[in-house]
Amino acid sequence: MKQLILLIFGFVLSINLIAQESESLLVSKIDKIANDIDNNSKYQRLHEDGELTKKKLLFFEKHVGGFYSNVVYSDSLILSTENEFFYTKQSRTKNEKFYFRGHRLIKYTEKVFVNSILQRSIVAYFDNERLVKVEKEIHDKFLFDLEKQKTIIEKSKSEISLRQMTTCEWKRLFGNN
Repeated sequence: MKQLILLIFGFVLSINLIAQESESLLVSKIDKIANDIDNNSKYQRLHEDGELTKKKLLFFEKHVGGFYSNVVYSDSLILSTENEFFYTKQSRTKNEKFYFRGHRLIKYTEKVFVNSILQRSIVAYFDNERLVKVEKEIHDKFLFDLEKQKTIIEKSKSEISLRQMTTCEWKRLFGNN
């Protein structure tokens, strides 16, 4: 009887260790892909920036901040998008970065700064829209729950479709360079 219990315990423990090993290997593989996207000069890049305004008194606009966006793509395949929004009120900055492989989200990073102080930092790893791992450095009362995961996945899909049109239009207007 003791041998059977030890055998079952050993089997459960080995499955758990194998699952943890595969998770760390997958995270390592995703980090390698993201690093390659960031540092590979053969990929094309598209940069956009502008002002954020708010309507005041129906006709007047007030400057409330700015944004910039960087897209890394190869041919018609979007590899990563980075969006940063900065607001003059509270000196708040939000930076989001999506990494894709075959138009599927594999990594998401988000950093929020208020008055140049880090308020939130999240790195989430995905495999076929399934959350693999989350690394958090959170200083506010932010909750990374299932609803936030769904929001990130939906936002990544809209990023792909929006940026797909942007890169196609860019190539049509300016060629491959």
